[in-house]
Order: sequence, then C-alpha cells, then structure tokens
Amino acid sequence: MNDNAELYVFSMGDILKLYRGFESLNDYFNKDKVIEGIVEIVLESRFYEDEALLELLQEFKKKGLIEKYQNLIVKARVYFEERFDLMERRTILGFLELFLDFGMLFEDREAAMLMKGHVESSFHAYELSELFQAHRLLSHCFYRDPDTFRIIEDAVKIRAAEPEQVSTLKSGDVASLISGMVLHSEKSKRLEASLRSVIKQRGDLLAADQRLLVRVIGYLVDYEAKTDDIVRQRINEAFEVHAKNLSPEEVTFVRVYGKQLLSQENYN
Repeated sequence: MNDNAELYVFSMGDILKLYRGFESLNDYFNKDKVIEGIVEIVLESRFYEDEALLELLQEFKKKGLIEKYQNLIVKARVYFEERFDLMERRTILGFLELFLDFGMLFEDREAAMLMKGHVESSFHAYELSELFQAHRLLSHCFYRDPDTFRIIEDAVKIRAAEPEQVSTLKSGDVASLISGMVLHSEKSKRLEASLRSVIKQRGDLLAADQRLLVRVIGYLVDYEAKTDDIVRQRINEAFEVHAKNLSPEEVTFVRVYGKQLLSQENYN
C-alpha cells in the first residue's frame, strides 16, 4: 500500500470490495491510512466502470469522505460528462442525486443540457419511478428546459396508465413526484392527474407511510388540486390507519389542511 503500485491493476469493482473489506474491520485496526490510499487510487484512476464508481462514491459520502476529500466530487462531475452517453439511465440519475447532495446541480447548465438530449432520446425506456425521480432532479436546476419537462409529463401520463408500472411504486417514489411538482412551481395538470391515478390504485402506500399521507394532503389542498370521491376515500382509509400514531405537529397540520378531504368523523 505504500506506493499503491499493485492497486493500479485492480478494477473499480475490486477497489469497492477492498474498501468494504477494510471499512468492516474493527477499530483496533488503524484503517485510516489504508482508506486514504484507496481514495487516492480513485482520484488517480482512469477506470470506466460507471456503476462501481457511483456505488463507491455513495459509500464514501455516507462516511463523510467526500467532504474530507472534495476532489472526489470534482472527479465525479468530470467523469459524468465524459461517460454520459454510455451510462445507464439509473446510473445517470444516481450521479445527479450525488451532485444535488453537494449543491452542484442548481447552476449546472451543462448537466441540464445533457439531460435534455437524453430525455428526448430515451424517455420511452424510463420506468414510472425513474420519471418521477428525473422530474424532481431537474426541478432543482435553475436551467429548466420546458420541452424536457413536457416530454417527462407525457411519459408519466403513459406510464401511470400501466398497472404493472404503478404496482412497483414505493412511497418514496410518490414523495419524489410531489417534491418535483412543488419545486417546479408551475402547476401541471397532467402530473396532478397522474398523482390522483396513483393514489386511487395504490392507497396502500398512504396506509403504509403516514408522512406520505400528510404530504399528499398538504399538496392537494395547498395547490388546490382536483380530487374525487375515490381519492378522498383512499385518504380517509389511510388516515384511519395512522390516526393514533400522528405526532402533535402532524395532527395540527391535518386539522389545518384536511377539512376538505377528510370525512366529518375523521376530521373531528
């Protein structure tokens, strides 16, 4: 490890395994020097293994190593642009999440333009959850391309009509959709229609996640989104599941926002 010579023949996947191995050792082993050597290898590497690098950077982030070695995120941004056209869509979104976490996405015009071309050519391959994620991430950008968002909204409308797509959604995916709509600020009737469709089909998500229930209530009322009897029924069913577990803050929030959506019995 003194000159890292042997590590240069390792793949990025090998380095990821090596890092995990040393990280799992107990505190009796002075692993800091080894971890520092691994970081140095990553910084100097010219490996093109997109998913392995992203996964390694995500693990570095959890341990605070990107804050300590800030050149890591700089390398990630350069790598992202070099490899963009060859990356899988999930990997692209993963790198964008990383840049968002470190405050790099808002003014990144180049990334926004790369995503414009990518969405135009690849929107048909995106899963519904990935469309929600892409919409949220791009809504964090200052440089927003209206055409890109229209394509995403159209693709969401199509995917939301496919039961097999809706059946795979998790509560975090719906929260991502809501976050994107709030960030984007421009009201989208198509996305709101998709949100209503998801609520109708997947009321179980609201019943399983009380924070999501509160967010849905807040969005529907705050943005004066259309609702119908089935949407209100799903919200009331979820409220009955969570009523006893709501925090005082959530109870107050629901009392302020929930009158239009909750039955008289649940509201009282």
